[in-house]
Amino acid sequence: MRLQCYEGLDTASALYEWDYPRQIMALRLAEASGEKPSSDSLYCEEFLLKRPLLQALLPDHDHAESRRVVMIR
Repeated sequence: MRLQCYEGLDTASALYEWDYPRQIMALRLAEASGEKPSSDSLYCEEFLLKRPLLQALLPDHDHAESRRVVMIR
């Protein structure tokens, strides 16, 4: 994997992003049923959009013995 860095690229946009529309929908559904969701329930892996860099850094259970190289330029 190769990541081309540029001014304005931060770690959040290179690694992950939150699925805000789904978080808002979950928040509204919880509020409609009288619940008050915690930030832990809104900022969990269910709403996490993994970018290629994060995917490259996470363990690959199908190829646990394989090694990875990430070149950041």
